[in-house]
Amino acid sequence: MIHEVGPCVSHAYDWGNILLYPFRCRLRDESLEPAALEHAKLAWLSIKNLHQFDLAPADLPVLAWLLK
Repeated sequence: MIHEVGPCVSHAYDWGNILLYPFRCRLRDESLEPAALEHAKLAWLSIKNLHQFDLAPADLPVLAWLLK
């Protein structure tokens, strides 16, 4: 369930441009557990612990929004 829509983030890499559309969500009780379809694995982390990872430059504004 979407609780909040974040600001769209545009970022230019050497190989092309991307747009990120962040959402703050919660799983419903009847939701299936998410599956890693585009990455090797998923992990549930506290927002405060995300800074310990080597995030892509485009992810940094999303992290700043989440930390507000």
